[in-house]
Amino acid sequence: MRIAAWVIWCFSLIVMLAQPVLAGNQTMDLTRNGGWSEFYYRYPTYAGQWQELRFMLNTRQLEAGAGQFTGFQKNEMQDYIYRGLVAYARSMPQAKISIDRIGDSLSFSASAGDEATAQEVIALLKKQGEVLENEFLAQKYYIKDTTDRYYLPDHLRITHDYTGPMRNVARAIADQSRATSMRDVTNAALNFVQAIPYDRLESRATSNGAGFATPFGLLAQNRGDCDTKSVALAAMLRGLYPKLPMILVFTDQHAFVGIQVPSASGDRILTIGRRVYVLAEPAGPALLPLGRIGDHSNADLDRNYFSYVEIP
Repeated sequence: MRIAAWVIWCFSLIVMLAQPVLAGNQTMDLTRNGGWSEFYYRYPTYAGQWQELRFMLNTRQLEAGAGQFTGFQKNEMQDYIYRGLVAYARSMPQAKISIDRIGDSLSFSASAGDEATAQEVIALLKKQGEVLENEFLAQKYYIKDTTDRYYLPDHLRITHDYTGPMRNVARAIADQSRATSMRDVTNAALNFVQAIPYDRLESRATSNGAGFATPFGLLAQNRGDCDTKSVALAAMLRGLYPKLPMILVFTDQHAFVGIQVPSASGDRILTIGRRVYVLAEPAGPALLPLGRIGDHSNADLDRNYFSYVEIP
């Protein structure tokens, strides 16, 4: 009976130790000091210990960056295109042009002295409408997906634009952790991002970027979805290692990162061409070190149910 009890206790201990550390009880304090914002964090590490981190960011830049990205509103885009087309139509006296709004869509027609002129005007209006749509998306940090059906945050542009602004954060993490190798520094940055409270991403096909925030938005709000956290991690690593090959990996409801660092035994990797990327799961709340990803991420990779983009 004593042996049986000991076996049960040992099995329970093994199961408990096999569970990933969770990023619970992370604390963040933000104080203003003149034109600077000082961040203080306390969060758990992979080893089950606690890490403290401090860094400062320019308050004006922080506030501007935190509000830089907003959820996509199709009506707002159609307003922009409509106003632009009305102005553009005034420069085309060769035809009588009608532009109407029908729900969240636009309709236009043209009449002229001959059918060829009318069709030419219609073609020019369509082309200008596409130009105006692209202008609006660029202003809002959005792109269209490959099917032209959905609007997504421009992850690559945001990663690029925040490489410099997030460099102080990345350096503070590297210094505080006392990590020396690229892999250890990457793990320290990954640990920090995972510890920030997680907001779930709804379906990528229907959310139109809802819930996404810039890296400064992530810090200011102290929460973010998987896309937000993946971009923040990529921006920090790009600031530390300008030539480091990285990819963003996407499924319908998730995002994570691939990093070309020397792999270790047991790492989950993704081979693209001649490059081998070690995968990282920034979302949390599970603290999964570099090379380990969640069960759903593993399943999507096994089913080849993912896409990726290289981070230039």
